[in-house]
Amino acid sequence: DEQVGAAPVAAVAAPAPRASGEIANREDVLRQLDRLLEYYVRHEPSSPVPVLLKRAKTLVTADFAEIVRNLIPDGISQFETLRGPESE
Repeated sequence: DEQVGAAPVAAVAAPAPRASGEIANREDVLRQLDRLLEYYVRHEPSSPVPVLLKRAKTLVTADFAEIVRNLIPDGISQFETLRGPESE
């Protein structure tokens, strides 16, 4: 009793599991970064990823200018030129 010309129904893939704990603020971001660091220390101690995660942690609470100074020290003068004088 198949219908002639009926299109086959595609299988719907199950959604990928989500990580527990919604991230709602910077403190949550820092906690998640700590969890990632713990994973790498325990399971992949030779990975360079923890170095990058630790650096990312220092940037979470930084403002834009601090991030530029941290990531591109030679670029801060260009940034300050673009930004113009700070208002008091």
